Amino acid sequence: MSLLHVRRFLTAALLVVVAFPLTAAKTFAQTGIISGRVTDVASGKPLENAQIQVQAGTTNFGAVSGAGGAYRAVNLPAGTYTVTVKLLGYLPRTLAGQKVTANGTTTLDLLLTASAVQLNETVVTASRNVPEKVLDAPASISVISSEKIEEKPAITIADYLGSTPGVTMIKGGIAQSNIVARGFNNAFSGSMLVLQDYRFAGVPSLRVNVPFLMTGTNEDIDRIEVLLGPASALYGPNSANGVLHVITKSPFASQGTTASIDGGERSVIRAGLRHAGVVSPKFGYKLSGEYMQGKDWEFIDPGERTPFGTTFVPPARAGLANTRNFDLQRASGEARMDIRPTSDLELISTVGMTKLGKGIELTGANGSVQAQNWTYLNLQQRVKWNRLFGQLFLNNSNAGNDTSTATGGTYLLRSGADIVDKSRVFGAQLQHGLDFAGGKQTFTYGGDYIWTNPRTGNTINGSNEDHDNVTEYGAYV
Repeated sequence: MSLLHVRRFLTAALLVVVAFPLTAAKTFAQTGIISGRVTDVASGKPLENAQIQVQAGTTNFGAVSGAGGAYRAVNLPAGTYTVTVKLLGYLPRTLAGQKVTANGTTTLDLLLTASAVQLNETVVTASRNVPEKVLDAPASISVISSEKIEEKPAITIADYLGSTPGVTMIKGGIAQSNIVARGFNNAFSGSMLVLQDYRFAGVPSLRVNVPFLMTGTNEDIDRIEVLLGPASALYGPNSANGVLHVITKSPFASQGTTASIDGGERSVIRAGLRHAGVVSPKFGYKLSGEYMQGKDWEFIDPGERTPFGTTFVPPARAGLANTRNFDLQRASGEARMDIRPTSDLELISTVGMTKLGKGIELTGANGSVQAQNWTYLNLQQRVKWNRLFGQLFLNNSNAGNDTSTATGGTYLLRSGADIVDKSRVFGAQLQHGLDFAGGKQTFTYGGDYIWTNPRTGNTINGSNEDHDNVTEYGAYV
């Protein structure tokens, strides 16, 4: 290389060395920083691993909070930015209009609010009382959570089932509904087994599901589990078309007082109240009540006679005009006591009652029923000790008539004939579970006893009234 070439190379290198610091200083002088801490808004606890996004137009910058919640987004050109922070278990937060100046630092502390995240809910219906994750359950099961229930005003539980996979809910009025699963049902819905806190919730004599008669309140529902498929056979007779299980809140898990008032079209008003408390770590209680009234849609069945005839009609109603009463009126209440003598033993006692003052219910072959003064009472005792579960329950239905000649209770609108239903069902159930091979094999086994005593005054089962008691018992594994 000649001396001239060497001189030119050294001159160029010197220019680069001198110019680079000047250019770099000018570039960095035009950028700024956004920094601060990410904390929990309730506790003030610093939050680690929060994702911070700093955006201006299509330009994005990022940062992650450290162990003390601190973060630092650097090399931001001067301008206005939108800052978004996200962290699993917390609601995302976005703050717009954050200004960054050249060679300056903008301090921005980010407060996050905790959010409930349900990645894999726990259910008990799939294996009949055995708690397990819904993804691990050996069955097709859907869950309507308490959050969804609280968001939607409803007259009965059927109103929550509209979007449940495999289930069709057919409305016959404001309060009358038919829950259909796994094929065709009929107007008198009874093919799906409906439970409330593990006990039967249908009318004993006909084994028909009338959600309007169920005890308790919407405010007290913890979740609704719907079990479809062959696994429903674990519940024995009357469960082939699936199981719908309404589970209420424990006083140990949900304490305090909740009150609500709902209103709407057709003069509908509903008021609910729930109160639960814990006297000690071993004793809890809850009380719940609900009142609803409204006016149903006015439809007259062409098959309803006017006036009433005289055959099978109480003398006091014979020959009178057949006039539907479209008013709805219902009152319901439930009381529960939970006792936990030890950490692995739980005793739960429940009593509930519903009075359907006025309403209209559909039947299969006899048209509509004018319900009056229909009461439904249940008594239940549950016990759970480790993996042993047992319960006794008694449900009693009374359609409001003591005899087929009474006039103060429920009757058929087509004929005027009384419905006498003083039916009862008694159930006793016992279940246990064992694990083998280090938990690789799980066995659930138990036995059931069900006694149904219709007592319908010959108005439902006719001349077989004295011979229609049903006793069912069986075992499963």
